[in-house]
Amino acid sequence: LGIPVKYLLARFNWNDLPIAKEIIAKKDSPFGWHLALKVFLDGKWQVVDATWDKKLAKAGFQVVRAWNARKSTQFAFKPLEIIELHEAPAEEVKRPENREFYEALNRFLAEKRSE
Repeated sequence: LGIPVKYLLARFNWNDLPIAKEIIAKKDSPFGWHLALKVFLDGKWQVVDATWDKKLAKAGFQVVRAWNARKSTQFAFKPLEIIELHEAPAEEVKRPENREFYEALNRFLAEKRSE
């Protein structure tokens, strides 16, 4: 499409999300990093973050219901720190010691989507 893109790494706290605390406790740290985009449209940079699907809205997750490409979306997480990159970061790495956390998180999200 030829749209200029920047990558945003946003540090966040899992405890700021509507996720069961016993799931977060399975992780080695409550902090994580999230990738969002910044795109150049209509002469300005806009944040685009469509992490959570609409089915998770009723569970309290910040979702993008509609985006008109005229203004930034909200972050899926409350960013504590943002690092702007001009190139894509290395492939995502989920540390093996957090496997139990990610499996429990995926089960939790599946349950919330089906409610």
